Amino acid sequence: MPPESGTALAPPAARARPRSTAGLGDLLEAQRQLRAGRPQLAERSCRRLLKAAPDQPDAHNLLGVALGHRGRLREAEEHSRRAVELRPQDPGFVANLAERLRQQGRLDDAIALHRRALELAPELLPALEGLAHALVQTGALEAALEVALRACRVAPEVAANYARAGELLGLLRRRDEAIDSLGRAVELAPERDDWWRNLARLCLAALDVEGLERAARHLLERDPDDAEAKVHLANALYRKDAFGAVRALLQTVPADGLVGANAKNLLGVTLARQGQIEAGLEALEQVPALAPDAAELQMNRLLHLNYDPDRSPEQLKQEHLAWGERFARPLHAQQPSWTQERNPDRRLRVGYLSPDLRRHSVAYFVAPLLLTHDRHEVEAICYASVPRPDAFSDELRAMADGWVEVHQLDDAALAARIRADRIDILVELAGHTRGSRLLACAHRAAPVQIGYIGYPNTTGVTAIDYRITDQIADPDGFDEHYCETLIRLPRCFLAYAVPRHAPEIGPPPMQRNGHVTFGSFNNLAKVNRRVIGLWAEILHQVDGACLALKSAGTGDPETKTRIETAFAARGIAPERLRILPPEPDAQSHLGLYNEIDIALDPFPYNGTTTTCEALWMGVPVITLTGDRHAGRVGASLLTSVGFSAGIAATAADYVLTARLLASQPELLRAARRHLRADLARSPLRDHPGHAHAIEEAYRAVWQIWCADGARTTP
Repeated sequence: MPPESGTALAPPAARARPRSTAGLGDLLEAQRQLRAGRPQLAERSCRRLLKAAPDQPDAHNLLGVALGHRGRLREAEEHSRRAVELRPQDPGFVANLAERLRQQGRLDDAIALHRRALELAPELLPALEGLAHALVQTGALEAALEVALRACRVAPEVAANYARAGELLGLLRRRDEAIDSLGRAVELAPERDDWWRNLARLCLAALDVEGLERAARHLLERDPDDAEAKVHLANALYRKDAFGAVRALLQTVPADGLVGANAKNLLGVTLARQGQIEAGLEALEQVPALAPDAAELQMNRLLHLNYDPDRSPEQLKQEHLAWGERFARPLHAQQPSWTQERNPDRRLRVGYLSPDLRRHSVAYFVAPLLLTHDRHEVEAICYASVPRPDAFSDELRAMADGWVEVHQLDDAALAARIRADRIDILVELAGHTRGSRLLACAHRAAPVQIGYIGYPNTTGVTAIDYRITDQIADPDGFDEHYCETLIRLPRCFLAYAVPRHAPEIGPPPMQRNGHVTFGSFNNLAKVNRRVIGLWAEILHQVDGACLALKSAGTGDPETKTRIETAFAARGIAPERLRILPPEPDAQSHLGLYNEIDIALDPFPYNGTTTTCEALWMGVPVITLTGDRHAGRVGASLLTSVGFSAGIAATAADYVLTARLLASQPELLRAARRHLRADLARSPLRDHPGHAHAIEEAYRAVWQIWCADGARTTP
């Protein structure tokens, strides 16, 4: 991040004129050549003047600048130092000498000289720029930012000041402020494509969709072939569910390097969101070769492998272990020297780490735990890696004993912060989902580390010691699917915070429609070809039945057509499908369950929040148990509420259960009357009991650590 001034010349008011007009023409010519980017010609003018006047300070100063631009740093330092000796109170000379030292990596000396120049002239812009740059090189980003913001105040009309401040704010992960600062920079200098590009990257990281689209469209107006800008625009359109436009745009991006990897990643996610998980995985499988060092992109690939109906649990485990070996193991430092008191019975400091401590499905299962923890047993501190907190974040903050915003910290700094906070047990809640901080756990942030809730598989990170589950979701024999040690709770591993503003439960829609309506509001990535085949078979066996589908992508016309085509290929006419667009709010979304008689759970990746919502709205759910955790969550939830009749062991049982349930209107009416109350009385709503079970698990693993020390990270 070099200073934008280039020549680092002091402004005329801060620089004394030569004592005579002799050589003035050479000085002016040298300045002109430097500003034109021709240091070799500037050097000639300076040497001509110094031949006539060897102690001319301005000539030494300008020659030092010219030689610095030409990479002749030792010689440049000699002339800059001579200029300061001849005129020690000239702040511009001092700043230029500081730059010569900075160029040679002598940062402490450069910083001291820049500070001296600013004592002489507090508003000297080259000194502010150089000081900021030197501080960045030493890693003192906060101090560099303070100087950069000072430069903005000194010269508010200089776009480069805002760009520099924006870059530093971005490095510090203060993304909203960075976006504001870079936004001001491009207002002042709209021709600077590099600043627009930085702005687009920041908007993407901060999930600022409108800012991202604006920056991307500006770049594409200037260069229609800009591949990175195409990916940025595709990201913005993806968040608006314009999937057809996203795919068309990404097909024009060359499959090359990191930009190509980002394009393939987004294409894969888009296809999956349209229900084309097989095609989506084909795109995602290209990412590792294009960007072998991109840990986050490859995490996204792992997430989507869980949707693959053809991938075995053993294959999934090996994929996750390979990721852990590639990205996590190199971060396994020597075991830290823990300062925690090894008292097995004392109150525990438990950290909850997540990017989803906001209005997100994971948060609805975290909230009951935070709210009902026994404060004599546990002090709960949330580490929120949330770029854009919302009102629900504020509610969660109020439930916790401590709340730390950490999205601005990199993984190493985050791990250091958690260690400094003396967290005894760190609970990681995201796995390989978006925004995860798994690599902070790889740094061994706490003596005991546990995975929970947010991911349906092993993390592959051997620094995570345990994983919380239950006997139904992970029965005996499933331990081999994980690198973590399983902690099986005595009841369902989840507790559910029911929706506050759920509408009243209406009568079964079959009463007014004259036919049964099946439905699923799950992510379409879960609706693979096998699921479609089984659902089509149900529709064939239940005369007149319809199927309602709603997901984040069902408002996209191309997605709707694709779903209709897939069912038509299995003999189901479009009239028997109701493909509903997303609803604007949670209450409207829940209200749509009054249009469904029976909910169908997908496989091999079951629903979780969708199943709980359906049950709360009085809609019975049919689930097919599988050979992995993701395919058994439905069975765990239904067992918990006492609706084991909805659990099918085979595909044939799944179809039979749907057909039998559809043929019993009185049973569907009874479900509408009783399921909400059943859930309310179930372990899912026994929040204190669930918290107590979790606390007993924490105590057990803590006692193991106190007795044996933390498990050594392999």
